[in-house]
Amino acid sequence: MTTRLYLEFDAACKSIPLSRDDTHYLVRVLRLREGDVIHIFNATMGEWRCTLTDVTKVDGMLQLLDCVRLPQVEPVTYLIYATLKHDAMTFLFEKATELGVTHFQPMITDHAQKYAVHPDKVMRQLKQSIQQCERLSLPVILPTLRFDQVVTCYSKAYIALERSDAVPLLRALPSDSNKPCAFIIGAEGGFSPREVDLVAKSTLTIVSLGHTVLRAETAALVGLGAIHMARLC
Repeated sequence: MTTRLYLEFDAACKSIPLSRDDTHYLVRVLRLREGDVIHIFNATMGEWRCTLTDVTKVDGMLQLLDCVRLPQVEPVTYLIYATLKHDAMTFLFEKATELGVTHFQPMITDHAQKYAVHPDKVMRQLKQSIQQCERLSLPVILPTLRFDQVVTCYSKAYIALERSDAVPLLRALPSDSNKPCAFIIGAEGGFSPREVDLVAKSTLTIVSLGHTVLRAETAALVGLGAIHMARLC
């Protein structure tokens, strides 16, 4: 299996310096050596094959060989979520990235859990996810909004309400499924009566994810899975 490394680089420069952290990951963790071939990538440059050179204890270089994948336009997908407990958030970041989320929009709801975001730690996790699932782009984490702000800012979004007789999400999606899409899930305790009333008065599209009550992270993946599959059909 080819080692993939997310890296900001310019393909016009044939020699790419490695940071101390990336050198440690490639040499100490993966046990790679000079002359080994890896792929580096990002959304702007695409994916390139290169060789590891000039390795020391603290740094190294990559020599570009050839482009193996051109940059691709990815459908824009917003996941708007109430913050969950740490383990659930870790799981959600990883799996939602695999399912193509381009923007993570955290929101504060009446039942949301307190979750302290450590940007560096989250970005490392997102990089690991895209390296494994063969994406080119790194998702963006947006500033946190209150639920009433979300209702206004994402007025065309789909929102999953439990115990709802609304149309299933897959049926509600537009025929042009490559258009930007925003999907909202609530907290572990669902939406409060006040928030449900806000939804009823809004232009959000209420959708159903089935007859069972799902955990928040499960609901997110069911919804994202439906969007992902609709774009493949």
